[in-house]
Amino acid sequence: MSDQLLATNLKALRELTERIRIQRDAQRAAGQAPGNVGSPPTVEDYNGPSLTCQSAPVDAQDRAHVRSCASVVGQEMLREYQRLQEFQRRREAMRESIVEMIEGGAAIEPGMLSAHLRSTEQRRFSAEQLERLFGAEQVERLRMRLQPIVVVQLIVEPSTPRSRHR
Repeated sequence: MSDQLLATNLKALRELTERIRIQRDAQRAAGQAPGNVGSPPTVEDYNGPSLTCQSAPVDAQDRAHVRSCASVVGQEMLREYQRLQEFQRRREAMRESIVEMIEGGAAIEPGMLSAHLRSTEQRRFSAEQLERLFGAEQVERLRMRLQPIVVVQLIVEPSTPRSRHR
């Protein structure tokens, strides 16, 4: 995907975010909560062609809106998600290149932007490491006292005839 298309998509996303913010501010100023009071919001509550239950939400409030009104995840939303995944992959590849260059001593071109590296240390414990230090029974007792961290993964892939009816 070209840089020009990326810039166009980012500009459209910023404009959509601003439109939603302005509409919410107007609703709050009028003493209304965003959406219909007393009933789930509908697509029409956002009064704009860009944000529907079929299009991508912009922030946490939009995600709540889509969650409350959407009964179908639209193909447009899934395609946009895949496009954003590609941007993320490109961003990560570019990040790795920039970090390698800076670590190798490259200078930052003077201009509106600057860059530097910040390192932090983290220690992550594996179950094996903890069991070696404290024993399996102690690790299991500690594990039972901790709340699990739930990780939800969204997998978007070409559908098969069987998966189309889920």
